[in-house]
Amino acid sequence: MLSFYSVVRTIFHILRTSMIWLMPVLIATSIVLFTLNTILFFNPESEGIYHLLNRLHQSFFLLMPYLLAVAVGSMVALRLRLPRPALALLSLTGVFAIQRFVEISNIENVNGVQFFVGLTLPFLLVPICGFFFHKKLFDLVRFNLTGSNIKETINLIIPGTIALVVSVTVYWLFILFLSSIGTSVIGIDPVNNPYGTSILIAFLNSLFWFFGIHGYYAILPILDQLVAYEQTAGVINTYFLSSFVFIGGAGATLSLVIAILLFSKDKFHRKIAILSIPFALFGINEIILFCLPIIFNTRMLLPFLAVPIINALISPTALLSGFVSPSPSISLVNTPFLLNSWMSVGGSINGIILQMVCLVIGMFIYAPFVYVIDRARAVRQVEITQFNATFTGILEEYSSDVDDPFHLILLQNEKIRNLQEQFTIISNLVFVLHYQPKVNPKTGEVVGCEALIRAFDDNKKMVSPAEFLPAFHEAGIIHMLDSWVAREASRQLHLWQEEGRPDIKISINMSASTMTHPVAIDKILESIGDNAHLISIEMTEETLASFNETLQMVIDKVKAAGISLEIDDFGTGYSSMSYLTKADFDAIKIDRSFVTDIDDPRKCRLLHALIQFTERLDLPVIVEGVEIQEQVNELLQYDHISIQGWFYAKAMTAEEFQIFAHEQRMLAQTI
Repeated sequence: MLSFYSVVRTIFHILRTSMIWLMPVLIATSIVLFTLNTILFFNPESEGIYHLLNRLHQSFFLLMPYLLAVAVGSMVALRLRLPRPALALLSLTGVFAIQRFVEISNIENVNGVQFFVGLTLPFLLVPICGFFFHKKLFDLVRFNLTGSNIKETINLIIPGTIALVVSVTVYWLFILFLSSIGTSVIGIDPVNNPYGTSILIAFLNSLFWFFGIHGYYAILPILDQLVAYEQTAGVINTYFLSSFVFIGGAGATLSLVIAILLFSKDKFHRKIAILSIPFALFGINEIILFCLPIIFNTRMLLPFLAVPIINALISPTALLSGFVSPSPSISLVNTPFLLNSWMSVGGSINGIILQMVCLVIGMFIYAPFVYVIDRARAVRQVEITQFNATFTGILEEYSSDVDDPFHLILLQNEKIRNLQEQFTIISNLVFVLHYQPKVNPKTGEVVGCEALIRAFDDNKKMVSPAEFLPAFHEAGIIHMLDSWVAREASRQLHLWQEEGRPDIKISINMSASTMTHPVAIDKILESIGDNAHLISIEMTEETLASFNETLQMVIDKVKAAGISLEIDDFGTGYSSMSYLTKADFDAIKIDRSFVTDIDDPRKCRLLHALIQFTERLDLPVIVEGVEIQEQVNELLQYDHISIQGWFYAKAMTAEEFQIFAHEQRMLAQTI
């Protein structure tokens, strides 16, 4: 059962993507309007162009509910895994049918109702259709004889008809209800009450947008009342408000864009602001509304309402004082910033001055809230200073170019929340390297060791690698952990050398992603430095399974630096033998699974076969997981073999390892 929060979040993403889909239409219309406005401004006698402008604007307005229905219907169908084109067209058909009821009704607020229908109908029609679509009772075709697309479309006929009839009926009853109670519009008086008119429009427009509803179309019944005053000079009109109240769009978000660029240190927010600039200059702000986001973001509600309201106080003051005077008979919707302010007051520089004042004031109002959202994002970043790594706990890259973006969004959000919690715990752990000896079974002398990462919590309790390694892999920063292991191993080698201890080779594990990350490998090689001859990298067969040119380049670079390569967990799946021809490996590590049941004759023969195979290749062998004497006895017959396992020692600290190595060396000398 979906929670209320999940439902709201899903609706928000549907509205967000739908609005973004409409952006090309909005921009194309804006370009046409701007071209016509410019011609009309410099040639007021062009009545033909003026009427063409009105027809274009009116045509777009009439088309908007249908565009919304198609966009929203398609996204709801995508979310519910239903055929998108068919449901988009069905939503459009539903809006068309309901529009006929609206036209013959006694509703005064026709424009507002039409927009409401286009926006909301798909949220009713598509789920109803989906409910019946998944009932086999209504299937007309049950076999893919003609292709799955045709099958799905045919099987939508009955569910689609039911959904269409139910939805149209519901909205028809809703329209009858509105007709009976009346839908009188709030009255405005821009001549006698310019402050009240400006503040009301600014407040309602921003409030609707905050909830993901296109404010301009939602308050069109109120804006329509201004049409009567558009031919009167010196009176507030919609174009005056567009130039001086809604600078950059609803919420005067061009001020927010500038505030982010000046005061924000967050790279993601700055990228969004830069991307928003060319659109904000034309009064289109869907990018910053949905990507920052502002929609449903309670931290941004106050400035989003306050800035246009402050502008709605400043602009009428400038008008009443005679500083500016709105020009009549010209449409300036989506005209570029600065140019619209100049044109809206008849080509006066005072318009530009007024617009800049409003922009700067809005910028300073937004500034502290920019700081707050920066802090909120920073809180969701976890610094792991020991690895010089940062886990960012916000996933902003909502993608609408995948097959089912909203399903992935929900999964990704859940994944990110889980990872954030894990890294909050990980950031409080102390990481160290322990070293498990590799022993020559014939002499008992330590010939090397493997560096194994260990973590301890605040109570000095060891935390299993299984509890934190998956998080590094999932977050895509495992290469940072591998880099730290390499640096720490090299540091330990330097310490042992300074203490006059004999050189002992350390093997370190490298993940597949690290071995195919040339930049990470370069840093690892740099940190290892002159200890390269004492370092060996263990590569799993999983890494080698996807052998490509990048991996070959990395292997060549590692070998050129003097570092040895070992195949780890040899024989456990994949095509092991083929890897030996692709790179010059220095040793092979046989997986513990081959020595676990040494009493089993077949497993014992297989173990010997693997060792004899590697001996033929003249490659040293390390056998891991050795725990009992019987296992050691099976290995004593071979030369060039070393054992790593609990029979000799578990992984231990660097100091303990040196003591153990010294004791084993003394023991070997007495034999």
